[in-house]
Amino acid sequence: MPVPRNTTLRLTLALLVAAVLLLAVQVSGAGANTFYACVQKKGNTEHRAKASIRLVRKDAKCLPSERRLRWGTGPSAFYAGDAGAAGATGQQGETGAQGPTGPQGAPGAPGVAGDPGAPGAAGESGAPGAEGPAGPAGPIGSEGPRGEAGPEGLPGLPGTPGLDGAPGTEGLPGPEGPQGEPGPEGAQGDPGPEGPQGMPGEQGLPGEPGPQGETGPQGETGPEGPPGSGGFSGVVVVTASSEGGEPADASCPKEAPLAISGGGSGDGKGAALEITAPIHGHDLVHEGEQPTGWRVKAAAGTYVAYAICAKAGGKPPVEETEEEKKQKLEESVK
Repeated sequence: MPVPRNTTLRLTLALLVAAVLLLAVQVSGAGANTFYACVQKKGNTEHRAKASIRLVRKDAKCLPSERRLRWGTGPSAFYAGDAGAAGATGQQGETGAQGPTGPQGAPGAPGVAGDPGAPGAAGESGAPGAEGPAGPAGPIGSEGPRGEAGPEGLPGLPGTPGLDGAPGTEGLPGPEGPQGEPGPEGAQGDPGPEGPQGMPGEQGLPGEPGPQGETGPQGETGPEGPPGSGGFSGVVVVTASSEGGEPADASCPKEAPLAISGGGSGDGKGAALEITAPIHGHDLVHEGEQPTGWRVKAAAGTYVAYAICAKAGGKPPVEETEEEKKQKLEESVK
């Protein structure tokens, strides 16, 4: 029966504590002493397993992952033997099943108060305080020695003007003054005699076109012209039907070999036309060829192709309306 993992850890911790106690007794002798140790709380490193313990001095501090222990010893008849060589590390065992939660343990005894810490370093000097109020005025001191002579004072006010002197000799002529402003314009003179005829000037550039004039009245209808050449005659409609994806080709007869128009219609589910185009012979018409019929094709259902055929020459036929084309197609199907 496998031993629960929690039980194994507790037994390991108890054996380690007992070994440390025996070692402490051997080191301390028969006198009563207090011992200190640090126990690893979690096996979170490769070199320190959970519950590993090490003896420390009283003033030593444990690591954050350790718990501090302290105990006392007295006279004892038990002595610990020399420590054996460390055994090889065993293989990692399989993870045991989660054991049941144990009962709540009793509260531990209060720990011993730690030693007072060393005084902290002196803080930095504070900022200078605000300037205090002015003190009371001191007593008047004794008269000081006479000072040196001061600087020369400012000039005094000007005196009264003197009497006018005798007239001086006449001076030299001054430089010429600036040009005066133009005088007012004079009156218009009489016209002079007519001059000779001048040479003709160069041809001027053409002027811009004038605005568009209004539309003139409608002229009278001219006489009817002669019959034109070309066009079509002998117009006939031919049809062809098919189904199941096979093409339906409506080819024009010899008496009206040109297909001037065409189309098609489908009947039944899936009879949507995929091809509706003119043909030349048994192939779709290419550029430069004359159409000789019309082809339609659908993926399913039944469908009908029709071609409007004519013969070249004569007057051109009157273009049929969509209603007339539909009516002819229905008559051909019947």
